[in-house]
Amino acid sequence: MTARTAKPSAIPMDRLVGAKRPPIGKLELPFDYDAHEAFVEADEAVRQAEAAHSAARRDPEMTNAKRKLDDARTARTAALDQLRPTVRRFLFRAIPLTDFDKLLLDHKPTEEQRERFGPDTAYDAGTFCPALVHRSLVWTGAGTDEWPKGDQIPAHPCYDEADVKALWDATDTTADNGTEPEPGGAGNFGPAELEALFQTALTTCRTRRQVDLGKAATR
Repeated sequence: MTARTAKPSAIPMDRLVGAKRPPIGKLELPFDYDAHEAFVEADEAVRQAEAAHSAARRDPEMTNAKRKLDDARTARTAALDQLRPTVRRFLFRAIPLTDFDKLLLDHKPTEEQRERFGPDTAYDAGTFCPALVHRSLVWTGAGTDEWPKGDQIPAHPCYDEADVKALWDATDTTADNGTEPEPGGAGNFGPAELEALFQTALTTCRTRRQVDLGKAATR
């Protein structure tokens, strides 16, 4: 008599959905130009010192190169210590598909934008970008703060929609009155930084993570 083979059973849907956590995206932006430039220069000095040390063949050249490399690494560590408190961390959490689609519907491109950027233009960048950042940005902190993990990750936006939109709508009036930009003003966010915020939000919402456990186990 042939034994019956039990049919494989699927994980119940409530347990399957309950175990899934949304994708997370991270971004770090330096808020102090001088501190960032000092670190970039120190990091480049380490690269050059490493190349010189690798090229050294014998003493005293090797000893001198090793000393310069140690000094460069010490200077880079000091520059990083100065940079870290001036960095701001942004944590994004993917939103549900229905919410993402609704944002696209709510922020359709204008006819002028379609004519300017092409018929395949999917959204009004001036309104969709800040709206998506607002919906998916759930935490910000300094470079010295630990990233939230697991259940510590907030589930809701950390800023009001109007405050995020103000970053995109800000204008620089210093050219008219000759004054310095207001410290911490929304206008101090440049186009590249706003683009970084949006692209991180977009990538987070479109991220697909998968793994082949069979291949991973044989490596």
